[in-house]
Amino acid sequence: MNVYLDGEDLGPLSTGLFKDQQTGEHRIELKGDGLYWEGSVIIEEGKTVTVEAYPKPFGTLSFELPKGASAVLKGRVSKTTIRGKDEINLSEGDYKVSVSGENYQRFETEISIKRGKTLSFKPELAFSDEYIAQIEANKKTAVYNELDDMISSLEAAVKDEEGDIKTELYSARECYKKIKDSGYDFPELSGRAEIVLKDAIDNRIAELDSMIEGTGTEGGVNGINIGKWVAFGAGAAGLALSGVTLFMGNSEYETYKTAVTSDAALESHNKLEMYTILQIVGYSVAGAGAVTGTVLHFFGDSIYISRWEAERFDLTAEKAQIEGGM
Repeated sequence: MNVYLDGEDLGPLSTGLFKDQQTGEHRIELKGDGLYWEGSVIIEEGKTVTVEAYPKPFGTLSFELPKGASAVLKGRVSKTTIRGKDEINLSEGDYKVSVSGENYQRFETEISIKRGKTLSFKPELAFSDEYIAQIEANKKTAVYNELDDMISSLEAAVKDEEGDIKTELYSARECYKKIKDSGYDFPELSGRAEIVLKDAIDNRIAELDSMIEGTGTEGGVNGINIGKWVAFGAGAAGLALSGVTLFMGNSEYETYKTAVTSDAALESHNKLEMYTILQIVGYSVAGAGAVTGTVLHFFGDSIYISRWEAERFDLTAEKAQIEGGM
């Protein structure tokens, strides 16, 4: 068994006398062979102090408690409070343990300390109902603020005539859905989001009406005309390419027929193959351009208008569903 003064190991108890110790009051411990005792001693200059100690069987408790929690250990004749992460020597025996702390539910159990053994104690504490409710309230507030900011931004955007109407409609739908899927009851936000979405739908319907009438800016009839002339232009360019390469191919063919060396003939042959490929490409581009331009000329308006009218019908139905609370 060793002697400890303020935690410093002075050596075996059998030494008997420990000289030259600092004066004042100190904590003294006897520990070893499964026995333990602690007390206090006052050392005075020039005097020898005798300490009577009665070591008892003890074990070690290695503990780790959650932040903010503490545990009270009640033995047969002792009571000890522990916090944080550490080790403590306890007399051998059974202890009732009560763990509590702010934001935690009280946890009670019993432990048994054995002589010369180390017991690990690391309880899993459940949060208190009040703390869980506070967390949920904070989360709800954060979700509300996020959605409120989103709606406020959309309310300003749908009133801006210079904004991107399709993008605003998409964002309004996402916001409306996010509120529905949030899991919270936000009647005020739901009402605002519904108004914003209906306004965004009305803006898109008005935009589609202007495009159907030929005054819109989303491609529309003007876009169809541009596409038509681009297609015809591409076709004309392809036809010109075919004509040029046909002329060059015919000229190269005459060169090929009069070649006097195999190298010259091979070079001329490779050029003929290249001109042939370019002719095929030119004819393909010319054909595609002609077909595309013709389709746009005769059917382009009706294709776009049919698509816009279908979208307008869907938007009207969507708005009716919103107004019906669906």
